[in-house]
Amino acid sequence: MFELASRLRWCFLLLFGIGHALLYITLLPLWEGYDEPFHYAYVQHLTAGQGWPVADVSPFSEEIYRAWALTPVSPVWERKLPELTSYSEYFALPATEQRRRRLALGDLPAGLRQIAHGSNYEGQQPPLAYLLLAPIDRTMREMPLMSRVLVLRGCGALLAVIAYLAAFALLGRRMAIPESYTQTMAFCFLSLQNVFGSVAHIANDWLALPLIVLLFLAADAYWASPGRRRALVLGAVLAAGLLTKSYFLIFVPAALLVGWRHGFWIAVVAGFLAGPWYWRNVELYGSVSGLQEAVRPVSSAAMLAMARQMDWPGSVLGMARASLWTGNNSFVSYSMATLNVYLALVAGALGLWAAKVWQRGGSSGEWIVAGGTALFTIIPVYAMVLHGALNGEVSANANSWHTAGLLPGVFLLAAAGCGAWPRIGRWLAAGICLLSFYLLTTTYFVKLFPLYSGFSGSAGWASLRILYGDGGREMFSRLDRTALWGGASLGLAAGFLCVYAAVTCWWLCRRRRQSMSASESAPSIALPVSPAPKRTLDGR
Repeated sequence: MFELASRLRWCFLLLFGIGHALLYITLLPLWEGYDEPFHYAYVQHLTAGQGWPVADVSPFSEEIYRAWALTPVSPVWERKLPELTSYSEYFALPATEQRRRRLALGDLPAGLRQIAHGSNYEGQQPPLAYLLLAPIDRTMREMPLMSRVLVLRGCGALLAVIAYLAAFALLGRRMAIPESYTQTMAFCFLSLQNVFGSVAHIANDWLALPLIVLLFLAADAYWASPGRRRALVLGAVLAAGLLTKSYFLIFVPAALLVGWRHGFWIAVVAGFLAGPWYWRNVELYGSVSGLQEAVRPVSSAAMLAMARQMDWPGSVLGMARASLWTGNNSFVSYSMATLNVYLALVAGALGLWAAKVWQRGGSSGEWIVAGGTALFTIIPVYAMVLHGALNGEVSANANSWHTAGLLPGVFLLAAAGCGAWPRIGRWLAAGICLLSFYLLTTTYFVKLFPLYSGFSGSAGWASLRILYGDGGREMFSRLDRTALWGGASLGLAAGFLCVYAAVTCWWLCRRRRQSMSASESAPSIALPVSPAPKRTLDGR
């Protein structure tokens, strides 16, 4: 059991994570989350009781398409569906027309949900995350579309934050990381845009990404104390992952290897719960995974050719930067210099962990987190090659919602490295913490607020003086027509969150400094050691 002070500190971080989640889901415009219209179409399909969806066959509702036509869209969808309205086109319309479209979103007839408009290409996804959202959607069937979307986003994002922090706290203790460093890296993790860009919209990533860390926790718990009960828990967590995202297939051999003593029970639980879905994939798509490349095949020769041509240094660095910041489905850029400094600090912390393991060895938790994170790296690397093969790009980035799966393990190992070498680690941790606060502040006030109010161009001081010269009134009034909450309220909420983050950052740095001073000033006292009691066969 955690002591009371420790619980209060984690609750302080939980409030920060919940506040960030609520701000993000209310700012994110309708359908600006990665493929959100298609993921919500999956939820609607289950809500209507139409059985399991099938990729490119199951319907995409007229309600979703009408809403899409009434709201501005990212450049990605502007290129794919030219009949939709871009942000620049939307804000070029008369203010009366913008308000009319906004009001029309709240008056969409309920009958539009029953009318098919095309098909859903996300119908091949495993069902668990959508099954959890469908009953909530069903209870809100009389509510306007934007209210339903906001509630579903919130349910997923808040559960993800709670699961992440629980996993950080428990894994940090199992890895013997000083708590102040675990909490610092948890704060840094919850400050990043791409974390909430991945879990704070309707999709299955809100469940899949925390399940990666929970799988590491279940694996370490089994390794520390093997037994049938913990093997069943490991199998159940693995099955939940398999029923949420098919990339959990990559963890199946590793889970069986970790739990080899009770591998039969792990396989039975995972196979019983998730096996029928993957058998269905084989029957429908001719592939166990049912991934997009199985539905729309890409030849192995094309994949191998792209892997040979790929600009790997540039692609991997781009993937690493995208794991921190992407700007949602608009994929706008952020300062590469800032992100490179951030990556360099994190790499330094990981280097401390490597030095610690080299000299002192590592705990089972450290090896499981490191091995699992390294294993998961295959997923974004594969996505890079696939993207390059599909689009003929030799410098391709992975899908950002995949790279987000690497972050919890990276930050936990960074915390272990900084905690093992506190004389250097406290400065690295402070640098990452301060830069995380800077990223959080600029994400809202420099990047996302201007983006979703229709302002484009560089984010230099001259542009910011124009945007905020009137106190941001024009910008926030325009946000009223895109965000799911009032623009002025969003500005106040973001300001409050940044103040809360600043206090948290100061508090974490102060805690590390105090713990460092205490360890340096503590006298070294040789305590008498009692001889260990002799064990007999009966006493074991």
